[in-house]
Amino acid sequence: TIVGTAVGSYNGITKKFPEGETKGKNEGLSASDTTTKVGNSLKEIAKLEVLVSSFKLNDYHELGNKYAALYLLKADAIFTVDLSKASFKDEEGMIQVRVPQPEVAVSIDVRYTEKAIESQRKFFNGSAEDGFNAYINSMSNLEENAENSIKSDENLMKSARDSAEKQIRRLIRDISLNGEELSIVWE
Repeated sequence: TIVGTAVGSYNGITKKFPEGETKGKNEGLSASDTTTKVGNSLKEIAKLEVLVSSFKLNDYHELGNKYAALYLLKADAIFTVDLSKASFKDEEGMIQVRVPQPEVAVSIDVRYTEKAIESQRKFFNGSAEDGFNAYINSMSNLEENAENSIKSDENLMKSARDSAEKQIRRLIRDISLNGEELSIVWE
């Protein structure tokens, strides 16, 4: 916008193009490329982290009737919005942004894993490899179940959407020069 105004003004003043000043100014004021610039800038961000929620999990892990343990774990639910999938539409001073729903990923911090209870038969005849594989499978199921549980928690999803809207509004306000109104639509 600024460059278009400057070039048009220069050409108009130097009489290279008599209509240059008016044309350059009108082009600069029209801001026809605002939506494209806003859209491209936001899409470069790709995944915008909008909310992190910490929580505790417990995992009851057992190997047949020979071994059982209860683990207490610390985890984070990380909510992101993929702005590369967003679409933008400019209508007379109003930018409409269509955004996909927040995604969630659970990250278990194994540094804070605590074995609360452990029970083992006197004559455990299993292998260490079997025990390790069972533990890994148990942790994998725990992450998947936690993600599904969090996705179905409407309060957390609403908090993630609210946070995303605030961040998207702030980003667009910083990118946009003309202060267009903004409408965010969740898909």
